[in-house]
Amino acid sequence: MISRRCVLVLPAAARLAADDDGVPLFDGSSPAGWVSVTGEPFPPRSWTIVGGCLKANAHASGGFQDIRTVAEFESFDLTFEWKLEPGGNSGVKYSLQRADSWKPKDDPGGATGPHARARGLEFQLADGQTPDARRGAQYSAGALYGLYAPRTTAPVRPGKFNTARILFTAARLAHWINGELLVEADPGSAEFAARIKASKDERLLTRPRRSPVALQNHGSEAWFRNLRIRRVMEV
Repeated sequence: MISRRCVLVLPAAARLAADDDGVPLFDGSSPAGWVSVTGEPFPPRSWTIVGGCLKANAHASGGFQDIRTVAEFESFDLTFEWKLEPGGNSGVKYSLQRADSWKPKDDPGGATGPHARARGLEFQLADGQTPDARRGAQYSAGALYGLYAPRTTAPVRPGKFNTARILFTAARLAHWINGELLVEADPGSAEFAARIKASKDERLLTRPRRSPVALQNHGSEAWFRNLRIRRVMEV
């Protein structure tokens, strides 16, 4: 029996490409296809590859740098598995507008390397005990960061790998954790635009047609594996 929670319903104007079963974004053993969010080479002090995972280092001597795919995507269906350290915080970002880079305040000379952060829409990853979670439900696990709170508490398994899914098209955005649909929105709607304006980051209103996908290093240990993406065709 198929759980109703796991059924993927696409908008009428979209379908999965018939010839596309999806492609892996990570081969499990090398950083092939990934670079720093600034476009520079993969930052090995900020991220390591261990146990078939891309792992964000919590004490990165090279600065806390997000990483992104070299490939860009328009409409997509992304699945991945993730795990955080207790109290951890991370995210998966898409529809990126820009990347910011700055020197750590405690290292103005930049000896340990810069911090680098992707800016765009974010699937928030948290265990429910982080400062962001206490700011409000729109910063809790599964949220569209700062914009849409999950419709129910995310069924996160602390200390274990969780599954997640992002569907993103011109007409529909949706987030799942462990098969539970948590967020659903229309990126082209007036409501979506109003929420962005209320967030005071109106640059999110101008979204690129195609964009890489980014993984966040927020200073917490975070593991990502089995990242797989499928094209969604607008018809």
